[in-house]
Parts: sequence; structure tokens; C-alpha cells
Amino acid sequence: MSSQKNYPVTMKKFIKQTLGNTLLALGSIVLTLLLLEAATRVATGRKYLDIDLRLRNAGLVYEPNQKQRWKRLEWDTFYGINSQGFRDFEYSDKGSKPKSLVILGDSFVEGFGVDLAKSFPKQLEQRLHDAGWSYRVYNAGLQGRQTPAYIQIYDRFFENKKEIPLVIMAFCVVMDIQRGPAPDSGQISYESRRPNQLVYGIKRFLCEYSVLYNFTRRLVKFNPKIRLLMTKLGFMGVVGFDLLPTDPRYKPYWEYTAGMILDFQKRLRSQGKEFVLLLIPMREQIENDRFKENLEKSGTDPRSIQLFAFNDFINAYCRRQGIRILDLTPILKSANNERPGGYHFETDNHWNVAGHTLVTNALFDFLMKNGLLEYVRSH
Repeated sequence: MSSQKNYPVTMKKFIKQTLGNTLLALGSIVLTLLLLEAATRVATGRKYLDIDLRLRNAGLVYEPNQKQRWKRLEWDTFYGINSQGFRDFEYSDKGSKPKSLVILGDSFVEGFGVDLAKSFPKQLEQRLHDAGWSYRVYNAGLQGRQTPAYIQIYDRFFENKKEIPLVIMAFCVVMDIQRGPAPDSGQISYESRRPNQLVYGIKRFLCEYSVLYNFTRRLVKFNPKIRLLMTKLGFMGVVGFDLLPTDPRYKPYWEYTAGMILDFQKRLRSQGKEFVLLLIPMREQIENDRFKENLEKSGTDPRSIQLFAFNDFINAYCRRQGIRILDLTPILKSANNERPGGYHFETDNHWNVAGHTLVTNALFDFLMKNGLLEYVRSH
């Protein structure tokens, strides 16, 4: 009888002790993290705080007239979105308009992580001015957009600009191959991919207010051994390898995408305009060490990878169909052999300023060699 009477008391005591120990442990962890945060702030002078980029979308383009600062380890840049929804200068449509060209594309064109003036469209514009060609170069690059969206952006914002006789489409090998036909409506409405709002909110808060979080994250990004350990523990995702541009079994998708590009060129030609396809390679196609490292991390069988399969296909297709193409792969690969890792951010696969400058010079030379700058002047 006595044991039955004492049981509830013993259980309550156990629950109370467990709860107390749990709260004590949590309190100790929080206190330790706060002390580490304070110590890291003192040691680094708060230099490690980042600022997240939170551009608002307005359908196909960005919401106009936004201004934001974006800070990461390798860049601290300003993003200004003009009244049309692009990261570009605010050109006036009043009065006579200078001859112009437009570059369509994604974040590589937009100038991911670099100042606008250092993005290759704006560097090209300055290079043209220095050479006596007073042309505008419209930067129509937007993060996350793909080939169908590029075409719709042209239709909506640039088709009726008579001063644009040359259209350049930057095609990212790892992003722009389309897996199937567009919706029946033919209208591509870009919707940003929304991450888990709770997790994203926590990460964003820590990114902007915790020096310790940023300091730790950068150690992981710069140390392959720590990154691999975090992956095995489940704190980071496994590095994948996109087979879409490297496996000839996906050739129907390649042909569908190439047909979309050809149809776009035909339409431009019917309007008296010229077209150039600017092929942007995967980083793994430029840096052999990164290619081997990602294969090892993902466990991908190297025999299943034909690294330049799509590049070879699209170059041959463009030659047959009379599409002008500037393949940046050999240009970036040759430059990287002389200066390994010098043209991409270390913690991101986009080009750094040196990469944008290299592309600017290659594109300028290509346009000159093919008589396209003179074509712009005379049309």
C-alpha cells in the first residue's frame, strides 16, 4: 500500500528533476553560446556580420526601385533595381536614343556578388565607349530565370525598342536546359522558390546578427574536411552532380532547348536583328580539381559523366543552323590554367570581378571580329 501511495510523489519528483536538469542544460548552452558570441565579436571587431539579399519579385522581373546592400565574405555590394525591374542604370527614354544592345540571362549577367559597374554588360558598355562606340548595353539578367523567361523578357521590355538591333542571350549550361515544353499559354511567370520560412527566418536572423554563426559558417565553407564531416553528420546537404548536361540520354531535352533558341533567332532575323548565344560553362568544366572533388563527394560514377557532352552538341547545332555562338569554356579554361581558381568566387560558383573582365574582353573581341558592332551602328 505504501509503495502505491508514494508512486505519484516519486514520479512527480522525477519529472521535476528531469525538467530542471533540461532547463539547466539549455541555459548552460545558451550562456556558452552568448559568451562565445561576445568573444568572437571582440576578437573580430564584428567584421563577420553578413547582410542577406532579399529582393522582392514582381512576376517576371524584380519589383521596381528597390535598393539593398548585400554582404558576404567575398563581397559587399549595393543592389539598385531600376524602374523597369532590372539591376541596371536608369536610362531615359526621352529624346533621341543611342544605338543599343541587350544581354539576356540569369545571375551571371546580373552581376552576382559584384558591383553593377563591374558586371560584364556594364564593363562592355564602358569598353565600347572607350573605343568610340557610344552604345547602351542593357543588363537584362535576373537571378533564377531560364531560357523561356529570357525570351518573354525580351518580348515585354525590348522587342519594340528600335534602337536595339543586336540581342545576346547568356546560356548557363547548368541551369538553362529545359526539361519539357512551356505551359500551353506560352507565358512564363517566374515564381521565386520559397524555402521553409521558419528555417530561412532563423538563418537570416543569425546571418545578420550573429558573428559566431558567420565565423563558423565560413570555417566550414573554406575547409573541405569540416564540410565533409558536417555532411556526414547531416548538417549539410550532399554535393550533387547534375547529369542533365553531361549524359547523352538527355539529348531530347537538349534538342528541345536548341529548337527554342533557333526559333527565337528566326524571329529576331525577321525583325532585322542579329543574335548571339553566349555559352556559360559549369565551373567543373573549368576546374578539374573541383570536378574530381564533387564526383567523390556525391559518389557519382565517373563513367556516367561526359563532361562536355552538351557543349559539343550545342556548338555543332549552332554551326549547322547558322547561330552565332561564343563558347566561353575554352577561354575560361585556358585562363584558369594560368591562374587557378582566379575567376570564380572561392565560396560561390559565380564569377568574381576578374571573371567578368575576362568575359568582357572575350565578348568585345567576338563582336568586333564578326562585324556586329558595325552592324549595330548601321542599323
